Amino acid sequence: MTFTTGMLSRKVVANTYAKTAMNAALEAVTKILAKELAPIRVNAVSPGLTRTTAYKKMDQAARETMYANAKNQLPVGKVGEAHDVAKAYLFAIETPYMTGAIIDVDGGALLN
Repeated sequence: MTFTTGMLSRKVVANTYAKTAMNAALEAVTKILAKELAPIRVNAVSPGLTRTTAYKKMDQAARETMYANAKNQLPVGKVGEAHDVAKAYLFAIETPYMTGAIIDVDGGALLN
């Protein structure tokens, strides 16, 4: 099993308490299920800002400004793409010696 969480579980951002609680709960459940369902492997992927259709309702200029600001602040110097996150899921699925892991694919956002 591979869940999707988000970096808000471990990054303090004002006015995100509902998302923070949901993501933190999923990460805790990932670890609990990894132990309780063993030998079934349970992991989670925690993506950061990624260029997807999730932001299609934003004004295009605001969206591009958001991406540009993130690019300038992230240690990797780029915004994530869907294929970047997909590789993390493949890694979780294809690695038989990993369970209970939270895989951060956030361009280093949690370091800031």
